[in-house]
Amino acid sequence: MSDSTPDQMPGADERVALNPVKESAGTASARWWIISLVFHGALLSWLVFFSPVRFFNPAEKPKANISPAAAKRVIADIKNRQLPSLQVSLRKLADIREKMVVLESHKLAEFTNYAQEMGRGASEKAAQQQPSIAQLQAEALAVLDQASQSCSLAVDTRANAYYDDLDKQQKLAADKEAQIQQLQDKVGALLALTDDAHAPARDAQIAAGAAQDRAVQALLDAEKARNSSRNTTRRTDRDGQINHYTYWLWLDRDIVSNAPANLLKAKKEVAIAEQVLAWAKANAVNVASNAVTLNPDEAKAAAGKAKRLLDQADWDYTHAQQRLADFPKDLARAQADITLKEADVKKWLATPEPTPVMLSSEDKKLVELQTAARQLQLEAQQAQENATKVMAALPATGSNATVSLVSVLSVLDKMATNAPAPSLKNLDDLNVAQLYDAAVKTEGSLVESYRRLRATHLSIIQNLALAKAISLTEVAKPERPELAAELMASVNTGDQAVAAREAVQTAKFQVDSMVQLASSMLNEAKSLDSSANTPLTFSQYEEQSDLAAAIEKLASADSGWAQDVTQMMNGKKGNPGKAGKAGKAGKAGKAGKPGQAGDSGDSGDSSDNGNSAGDAMAGQPGAGQPGAGQPGQPGQNGDGQGLGQSDANGPFGPGGLGHGGIPGASGAAGRPEDISDRAHPFPGRRIAAHGTSPQLLNVDSWYVIGPFDNTDRQNIDRKFPPETIVDLSASYVGNNGVHIHWEFQQSGTPNVQPLFKGYNAARRERGVTSRENADRNSQYVIYYAYSELWFERDCDLWVAFGSDDFGKVWIENTLVWMSGKDLKPWQINESVRKVHFKQGVNRILYRIENGNGPTEFSMVVSLQP
Repeated sequence: MSDSTPDQMPGADERVALNPVKESAGTASARWWIISLVFHGALLSWLVFFSPVRFFNPAEKPKANISPAAAKRVIADIKNRQLPSLQVSLRKLADIREKMVVLESHKLAEFTNYAQEMGRGASEKAAQQQPSIAQLQAEALAVLDQASQSCSLAVDTRANAYYDDLDKQQKLAADKEAQIQQLQDKVGALLALTDDAHAPARDAQIAAGAAQDRAVQALLDAEKARNSSRNTTRRTDRDGQINHYTYWLWLDRDIVSNAPANLLKAKKEVAIAEQVLAWAKANAVNVASNAVTLNPDEAKAAAGKAKRLLDQADWDYTHAQQRLADFPKDLARAQADITLKEADVKKWLATPEPTPVMLSSEDKKLVELQTAARQLQLEAQQAQENATKVMAALPATGSNATVSLVSVLSVLDKMATNAPAPSLKNLDDLNVAQLYDAAVKTEGSLVESYRRLRATHLSIIQNLALAKAISLTEVAKPERPELAAELMASVNTGDQAVAAREAVQTAKFQVDSMVQLASSMLNEAKSLDSSANTPLTFSQYEEQSDLAAAIEKLASADSGWAQDVTQMMNGKKGNPGKAGKAGKAGKAGKAGKPGQAGDSGDSGDSSDNGNSAGDAMAGQPGAGQPGAGQPGQPGQNGDGQGLGQSDANGPFGPGGLGHGGIPGASGAAGRPEDISDRAHPFPGRRIAAHGTSPQLLNVDSWYVIGPFDNTDRQNIDRKFPPETIVDLSASYVGNNGVHIHWEFQQSGTPNVQPLFKGYNAARRERGVTSRENADRNSQYVIYYAYSELWFERDCDLWVAFGSDDFGKVWIENTLVWMSGKDLKPWQINESVRKVHFKQGVNRILYRIENGNGPTEFSMVVSLQP
């Protein structure tokens, strides 16, 4: 055993553990870690509890350690210093209110005169509308009968063609019903001017209008149910065959029904292609002649580009000629195929399913709602027939008119009570809290007076009953904070002094904001006042009404894809509401060629922070006040976008962008193809009269406010506050009772998608993504967007508008575009209008309604007049 080493011996580990050298090292190491842990723990505790370093909340208000007596003196001094300023502002506000009351009295007198003239023979005028209403109701009922048949075929076969037919028929019926409601409103307005002897006719017409409203709502419900049914997945062999043959039958019928328009289009395409080919040939010759002035590489590149343009133009021309030559044969084939396809469809419709197929719950709901839509329209027709009979049995009004100012005021007081403003005789005796309360009440009275004035004017211009006009008018009345408790609270501590000081500052800011908004409303009201001139005659009232109707008709999508509204704009004067002060323009960046805009020349590129070159960005409203500032000066080297030239039809037609802006190749008479993939507008909002120019410019910067409620599209015609005044500092109660305000946003693409940051934050649902939350919050709502364009000189330019869904645009208070009310996707050139832009600032207000799905809008200006 003496030959064995310690590590080889049994129990060696124990003996090693007893070795004095190793025992000293291991024990020291363990003891060191224990001591270190205790020491650092003690040090950390000292740092936390005794160090001057403190954790703090940035949002927490600083503590103010002053005595109660000092706190009271400070706040008393602050209030005393603010009293004179508040008194001055309140006097201004009261003075504006008095002027508004005077203007309202002028408008009421104007309405009384108008109503007395209109009231003469009112029942006879109302009776004259009855045949038109009856005709429209019969047409609507006939269309709904067709829709019921398409509905049955759609749910039975799942064929897309029948769903498409149902879609068209529902929209046509909705259009008929909208026309009925317009005429009923006119009849209601006339009967509202008659005496008590005609009360039965008024009541019967009100009942007829209510019945028509129910029919409209039922049709809206059926329209929504159509898409749910269409998305139901079920496709048997019979369904597939019927879907196949109805699809080709629909195509052939479309070819035959649109043959005249398609022939005209084919001829125009040949003419355009011929012009483009001639231009390409001339361009190739010009490039070849200039080649001697270029170096070999440049000459080769120019020749290659010219050849590509020539080859493309030649190809386009050849194929356009071929399409025109093939047109008669294609038409004859379609006419022959219709008979064959109809026979195939009838055969498969008569073929029963081997196993009965049950309708889905969505299908059953569609059938139920479509049936209800027809039934309610039938009831509306019967109610209108009853109103016509009651009206015919009553005596004629003849030349008697019983409308008086008293009766007008009675209607106004019932619908929009105008509470009197507080007396300000003892203004010097009021404290800050009382002054603020008086200001809030004065503003409330002023705003309601303005609403009544606007509604009365709307009643005259659109021939609406006064009660109807009031229900459609909502004015800008911002939510003012309750400050009474804070302003009246006793002050004994420093923290209470800080809170009291902030309350006084808030009161001062709010009262100043009231004065700014009141001034804007007064300016707008003055623009509607005709009392300073010779009183208007009845014929002039009718001319105003006819002008408003003509403007709306020309602006609407039904008037045609491309319309010139410049004469209407020049013939109608407006005084737009004040906007926020404009901010400074961004510096111009380096020049760059516009994408796919042809050889139109270079333009300024985007500048710092994404602001466009020479663009006068509307600044954030200073301290929330609306102001009336002019736009900022352009940045260095940023004179804005120049104006080019174009033909008389505008650049947004099928040929306008496809050939790089070649003269003569733009503008189509009918509705164009979607050019979203080819249009690359340059962002900006400031346009100079000189310099190089891109072909298109999209308005990329907007103030957006919303959403407002439009459940079941019931508020689609309601005028929300931004339509009466644009106050960028205002806050309103929006959808679901959420307070909303104007939010500035820029879009990197022509199609602007509203962010609704404040609303989406307030309505954030757990368990959903930000995108899903935003999509949910934008269903069946209305929102507004405001922007300003600056022009160095007056000009008339083509502008393309597009919205998802129903959109309206005002430029300087003139309606220039109104889309169809059907639910539709965004298209960059949905409609085109030639509009007048004045020198300087041009104010743009965009109203957009969204049904289901996402929403977006755009405004693209052609810089080639």
